[in-house]
Amino acid sequence: MNQEVNQPRSTAGNGRSSVPVGRPERAAWAKKNDARLRLLRGLMLLIGCAVLLLGILLLLLPSFKVKKIVVSGDLGIVTEQQIIEASGVQLGDEIIGMDLHAVLSRLESAFPNQSFTVSPTPFSIKIKVEQHAVAYMEYGGKWFSLDRDFRVLDVSESEEKYAGLLRIKLPDISGLSVGSPVTFMDTETDRTYIQTMFELFEALELTDRVDLLDVSQKFNVSYVVDGSTRIVLGKVSDLEVKLELAEKMLAAREGSADYAVVDVSDLKRSTYRPMDSFELLLAG
Repeated sequence: MNQEVNQPRSTAGNGRSSVPVGRPERAAWAKKNDARLRLLRGLMLLIGCAVLLLGILLLLLPSFKVKKIVVSGDLGIVTEQQIIEASGVQLGDEIIGMDLHAVLSRLESAFPNQSFTVSPTPFSIKIKVEQHAVAYMEYGGKWFSLDRDFRVLDVSESEEKYAGLLRIKLPDISGLSVGSPVTFMDTETDRTYIQTMFELFEALELTDRVDLLDVSQKFNVSYVVDGSTRIVLGKVSDLEVKLELAEKMLAAREGSADYAVVDVSDLKRSTYRPMDSFELLLAG
């Protein structure tokens, strides 16, 4: 019996090797090296973008300057120009890097009876008056500032702190607490007549001239004006007619007395009464 023996073919003639070219260790090293290269390229790209962005910012940031100062909100007796001047912000100031807390501090220092918010835009600074005191009153030997809704905003030992505000005498109250509305003895009385007087003074620009607004009695409202005259309105009605009549009576008695009470509560029986001192005017 013939047996055929198969001999392994030699690979020397065709240049092929029987030893695998890609060993596992080398493949792992190559893969790890590729990952490092990709990470390095990513970092270089990130650094390049950061440098480019920084360059753009250095070119653009100086152009973000204040071109407009916008003042909004309920300013009360304070003017827009006064607020702008107190803020210390000027047209042309660079917005980036501006200390907004310092701006806010200057405003609150100049106007302690107001509350502000300050916000920037690329080309302007916005100043908003959040709330402000419209009046102040004495209670228990201290002075309290109030907003239009009779909320207590602040308390002070000195009346001078509220210079420029309207001094007011309210109906009997049971207590005061900063941050809360005034608590009145009579909780059911409608006090819209007080708001009417606030609006009247603002419309006629009388607030700066009024030394005291006495609204302690709903049907006996009066106010002291120009440090010389107490105008008694009585009920808050027919205000235009009453004020015109009071003006005519004062014109007719001009120079006759340094202090006087003009009572126009009854349009048919209006009176003029000289007084001896300003203190008597305040006392009523």
